[in-house]
Amino acid sequence: MVTINLELWENSNFPQLDILENRTNEVLEAFNKCRKLELELQEDDTEIKRFNISINTLIERRAQESYKHSSYSKNVAIYMEGFSKESETVETILIILLTLLSEAKDRRESTNKLRQDY
Repeated sequence: MVTINLELWENSNFPQLDILENRTNEVLEAFNKCRKLELELQEDDTEIKRFNISINTLIERRAQESYKHSSYSKNVAIYMEGFSKESETVETILIILLTLLSEAKDRRESTNKLRQDY
């Protein structure tokens, strides 16, 4: 027999994204200061433009990833609340938990990829 303790889900640890957010803010502020300086480069600035596009792409991906984490967290809360109020079969609970686990693994993999790209 398998026992699932739903109380353990109440205080689950979600990934700390504040470090990534702080670093992103620092990079954006640095780019903003550079833009305000309006320096004329003596060399070709193609590489800088390409880097700027890359940073903007990473920031967009980070926003999308944050949204996905938020949606996942809401789904977990909804399912856990449903489990505590309704009597579900063990099979149904296992299917839902496996789905949540699969999505959590996807979120983790995507976040790790984003972290590496940064």
